[in-house]
Amino acid sequence: MKGQLLAVNHCPVCQARFRGAQVCSRCGADLGPLMRLAVKAWQLRHGARQALEAGALERALGLASEAQQVHRTPGGEALRVLIEWLSVRATAPNVTQPNGIPRAP
Repeated sequence: MKGQLLAVNHCPVCQARFRGAQVCSRCGADLGPLMRLAVKAWQLRHGARQALEAGALERALGLASEAQQVHRTPGGEALRVLIEWLSVRATAPNVTQPNGIPRAP
């Protein structure tokens, strides 16, 4: 998990890539707080995926949105948008086309 979380992140001071250490190897900046935020966001996204699997769309959307507020990632945004789309689709009336095929919302 650690390698996946930090692979795309950089030190905010010198832009060196994270290497899984709490102190930047290039400039010595304390990366601990940033690492904790990344872990918190990962945990929230994990909870969102579990809620989605359980069919709890409102909870899943809340967790995915909170994760994006903590630490924005492209994958996290894709998860949030998917859950939002599913939520809208689940609440939309079932409208059919003239040929009887359900119309997408």
